Amino acid sequence: MDPKLDQRVASFYDNQIMIWDTRSFDKPIVTQEQLLKVTKIEWCRSRQGLLGSAAENSTNLTIHDIQAWSHTGMLCLHLYETM
Repeated sequence: MDPKLDQRVASFYDNQIMIWDTRSFDKPIVTQEQLLKVTKIEWCRSRQGLLGSAAENSTNLTIHDIQAWSHTGMLCLHLYETM
């Protein structure tokens, strides 16, 4: 659960990250495919809308800025990778 917005949660399966609205669990708000299998996700506790993800066999941490919503409802991700 996003610590800054209670109705937003994230989940992952294989190489996909899903963002959900708890008020409507019929389907994810958005599903974002990653290049590698996702092994862990974690919301940033100090900044709203930042989600970190780790991938299998990778030393990179990817930070997803999910505050950049487009008018079409698609999620725009800004990826920052560090070694």
